[in-house]
Amino acid sequence: MTGASKRDVEVRDVNASSVALRIAGFLVRTELDRLHLFRMHLEATVRKVSPLLLELATLEGVSLSDAVTLIRPPQDWPWRPIHDSQPVLVRRAQRLRHGNGKIGRSEAQHFDRAFAAPGVVIRAVDDPRGRFAIRHFGPVLGFTAEVGGCLLTAFGGSAMLKFPGPLPEIVTSAAAGRSLDQVVDHPVFAGRDYTVLRIMPDSADGLPVLTFRATLVPFVMPYATISERAAA
Repeated sequence: MTGASKRDVEVRDVNASSVALRIAGFLVRTELDRLHLFRMHLEATVRKVSPLLLELATLEGVSLSDAVTLIRPPQDWPWRPIHDSQPVLVRRAQRLRHGNGKIGRSEAQHFDRAFAAPGVVIRAVDDPRGRFAIRHFGPVLGFTAEVGGCLLTAFGGSAMLKFPGPLPEIVTSAAAGRSLDQVVDHPVFAGRDYTVLRIMPDSADGLPVLTFRATLVPFVMPYATISERAAA
């Protein structure tokens, strides 16, 4: 038997089902390793959070520990770094409800693209309770949520509150420099020393956007605690 025919015999002797199982196992292990590394990456980089997110999660009965376990790496990570869009662009990727209370299909797609990876959508854009999503933005665990009909977006030392309709001139002209809870009446802002920076119309749709300075507090991604709880 020639060398070529021996190689042919060896190739034909390979069990296709066995190879397929090994490939499947390799892919599962690789994805688990990728998820583990991604969580380690978040633990090492995400260090701060807005108290607004902590307060809002409490008011809404949302467990952040449970929510972050749903965060998955983008499909092209770590081959490509995670792209952190500017907060204003993330806000503009969303739209408030139309006058009939409905959300268009394109708006829902924009919302999912902005937050589904590398974040998690806690409540979808068309949820009657209002959208709610989190994602990390550099060293900060940021979020967006509907609060009293407004769209609250916070990713760093400042946050933006977009109103669904025009505000009286007396409000917009006198808001800068005032405490936020003197301008907006909502439990999540009550008693917090947040200073209004400005109110400006959104360049996309003209709706008023209130920008305010938001403090950050230390935060640790709870993956280690989750692992310990699972092992117990």
